[in-house]
Amino acid sequence: MAKYCLDGLGWLKRENKRLHMSLLEVENLRTYFKTEAGEARAVDGVSLTLEEGESLALVGESACGKSVTALSIMRLIEPPRPPRI
Repeated sequence: MAKYCLDGLGWLKRENKRLHMSLLEVENLRTYFKTEAGEARAVDGVSLTLEEGESLALVGESACGKSVTALSIMRLIEPPRPPRI
């Protein structure tokens, strides 16, 4: 049975007296853009976990959010700027 403990980075899973942490954990990722026509939901509720030794491929149709997902995970999408008065 796995045991979990909390540290400054989040939940760590203790396996065989050794702490284990996923290389990447994303939960409920959302990236929306405001447009003149309204809100465009480029990424809405993506969750994934990548463990050591695993590979991940984002595949899908054109304009389905693959690039925005990757850019959001790497924090390369700029947050909206506050409005000017």
